[in-house]
Amino acid sequence: DVYSAKAGLLEYRGDARRAAQAYEEGLSRYPDLLELRLNRAFYLERTGKEDAAIRDLRALLAERPGDAHVQNALGYTLVDHSKDLAEARRLITAALAQSPDNAATLDSMGWLLYKEGKYPEALLDLKRANESGADPEIDLHIGEVQWAMGDQKAARETWQGALEKAPENEKLRQRLERAGP
Repeated sequence: DVYSAKAGLLEYRGDARRAAQAYEEGLSRYPDLLELRLNRAFYLERTGKEDAAIRDLRALLAERPGDAHVQNALGYTLVDHSKDLAEARRLITAALAQSPDNAATLDSMGWLLYKEGKYPEALLDLKRANESGADPEIDLHIGEVQWAMGDQKAARETWQGALEKAPENEKLRQRLERAGP
């Protein structure tokens, strides 16, 4: 936890080099620590190194086959970067079979359905995810689906409401600005 927190603070301060070093230092001491490995993969993705993140998540899944958390992390990452949606579906479906009410996994399935153009189905899963665990990312996804379905007013309201609950969320702020008045 200390290494993840240190890396997170360094990233927040804009020091990506030292954040990466903190993850490497932590992993050299605790190479099998799941949360640290996942956090580094998420860091890699946030910093534009999605191929490295996917590689790390695949390695983690090879070591922990059937781990719903890892399946969902890899599945979501594949979906978010529009890479191998068929594999993403297998992974997310397997994770959902283990924990059907998990908000993060429901969000992943909703996001996958959105990417596949299945908007009504996507909206159902995303709303279920939002009921199971409020998260600005879920609201961002709900708004994207609403927008794609032609309901721009509802999308703006969803993003605005989420931004009021999480005013520091830059993704929400930027998406709302791109939506316009």
